[in-house]
Amino acid sequence: MTISAEILADRLGDVQAEIAALREMESQIRGELLEELGGPGTVEGELFRVTISEQIRKVVNWQGIAKKLGASAQMIRGNTRETEGLRFNVSARKTETRKVAA
Repeated sequence: MTISAEILADRLGDVQAEIAALREMESQIRGELLEELGGPGTVEGELFRVTISEQIRKVVNWQGIAKKLGASAQMIRGNTRETEGLRFNVSARKTETRKVAA
C-alpha cells in the first residue's frame, strides 16, 4: 500500500516540528550545562560524556579572492574571517562503565 503525498507531507511537517522542538530543548540544555560547568570542560553522566571545547573557525572568502587576480597572502588574510564558538562532543560511555538500572 502506498502512502499519499498529502499524508507524507503532513508526516514530514510533524517530524520537522518535533526536530525543531528537540533542537530548542538541546539549546536550552547546552546553555544550562555551560553555565553549570562555568566554561569549557568535561562532565560524565551515567550514560554519556560531554566535552565542551572552545574553537575558532576561519572562513576564507574565495569568491572575493577570485575577483581579484593574483591573490597574495595579504589578500587571503584580508578576506579571511574568524568566528569563535563552542563545540559539544557527546559520546556514549563504555558499557562496563555504565550503571545499569535495576
